[in-house]
Amino acid sequence: MKKLFLLLFLTSCITSVQAQIAWNIRAGAGFSDLICKGSRMGSQFAYKAGLGTEYAIWRRNLLVMGAVEYAHKGSQCKDSSGMTYKLAGSHYAQIPLMIAGRINYKNFNATLKGGGYGSYAFASDKDALTNDKFDYGYVVSLDIEYLHFVLGVDYQRGLKNMIDDKYYKAYNSALYFNIGCRF
Repeated sequence: MKKLFLLLFLTSCITSVQAQIAWNIRAGAGFSDLICKGSRMGSQFAYKAGLGTEYAIWRRNLLVMGAVEYAHKGSQCKDSSGMTYKLAGSHYAQIPLMIAGRINYKNFNATLKGGGYGSYAFASDKDALTNDKFDYGYVVSLDIEYLHFVLGVDYQRGLKNMIDDKYYKAYNSALYFNIGCRF
């Protein structure tokens, strides 16, 4: 009898945890560039796609979110001497981790997210100046959801210098407009 109660208790715990987890798939397009000494130069078309998950911490209004994404971003920059630094066409595997707040109203949801990301550039142009393939930074996002369809906007800003030069600094920056579906 004790084993039966234990089995029922564990089944209810697993079911309640599973009910708090949701999956999503999304894709987006926008613009990316490098921030060079505070100015933006050489924007280019950027895109991303990924699979994400969310775990409700409190009443489905406070969430922890993560994803595995493919992202294309990069740019070019010119210094004061006219030399062009390129970091164009970099293809990244990235993992964002965020805390989110969600407001629910009938069939609509609005979600504000913020957190960090880490990424690895698995392919880039031949003339990219950096040999370091890792990037990290912060991401801020706003999503509007109707039923299970999602429209959103993401801004990502790198915190790591992407150019191998101790006097010159450039950081990844990207703005994506997304569509997706939450399961």
